[in-house]
Amino acid sequence: MLLKNNFSYEWSLNSLTGFVLCIIFIDISSLLFLLPIGVGLGILFYDFSTDQPFYPLDRIQPVLITYSSIIIFGKLFVIRNSVVQKIKQQSLKMQAAAIAHEMRTPLAAISHLADGLKINLPILINTQQTTQDKDESVTYVHKNQLQYLEDTPTELEAVTKSAFIVIDMLLMNLRENPSEAVLEKHSILDCVKNALDAYALTKREKTLISLDIADDFEIMANSHLLKHVFFNLLKNSLHYIKAVRKGKIVIWTEKGEQVNKLYFKDTGKGISKESLPYVFNQFYSRTDHGTGVGLAFCKMVMQHLGGDITCDSIEGEFTQFTLIFPVLK
Repeated sequence: MLLKNNFSYEWSLNSLTGFVLCIIFIDISSLLFLLPIGVGLGILFYDFSTDQPFYPLDRIQPVLITYSSIIIFGKLFVIRNSVVQKIKQQSLKMQAAAIAHEMRTPLAAISHLADGLKINLPILINTQQTTQDKDESVTYVHKNQLQYLEDTPTELEAVTKSAFIVIDMLLMNLRENPSEAVLEKHSILDCVKNALDAYALTKREKTLISLDIADDFEIMANSHLLKHVFFNLLKNSLHYIKAVRKGKIVIWTEKGEQVNKLYFKDTGKGISKESLPYVFNQFYSRTDHGTGVGLAFCKMVMQHLGGDITCDSIEGEFTQFTLIFPVLK
């Protein structure tokens, strides 16, 4: 159309817009492949659809120089921005990993103190109870307070266990490539149960989870990686259930001829239509508590296993993740 309209102002702008869009949305190798084909087909169509095709060189040369310059400098700009973005992402990963490693030392100290309290505190509590029963001059401590003290080491253990799990999840989620992990045959039911047992669930959180796996199936997976996939899904679901103070989690399976599926559904807050297409993008997070790496890690692991993970949601009603596993032949 640029040739057919004799390089008019309008079609010069249209062509320029087309080139800019190509620069933004197409990678450099595809652009170098598609651009000559597109331009060549345009010239051929002009030749066949025009009685007397005319190519004004005095106009073509400046246009070629201008468009070539736009393509070169535009692509350099896009590549530069991509490199800067990758450097920023790598820096964030390094900082997160450093913080996670540093947190292990104080948490280990707290865990060690909890072990010591668990051994010695019951003796002190028992001594206090015996003494105050026999001697009224001893400062009286109510039995509820003594019970609270006795439960404190267990609570500390639960808190440190939960913190260690979060740290392990963060470090695992920051892995670049799970391809080095060894895959072995596992039962999906065993994998889910092991993840639920290993996660630091409170008594109330356990009552929110309903496991209904009537159709068990075998998968080829790395149990450690898959456990962290379930950890990420549990963490997100429990957070949004607590945020809206309603909902539960249901886990069930469905066997098929080509693929088997595991469904992980919570009836908590749900995800908005605007956020839903981006939930698996790395560093995309719609909340202050998230880092934007958990679901991206889940996607990476599931695709490494030859499957996939998808998400369906209605805001205010539910969020459902579907983990797709290839059927083992």
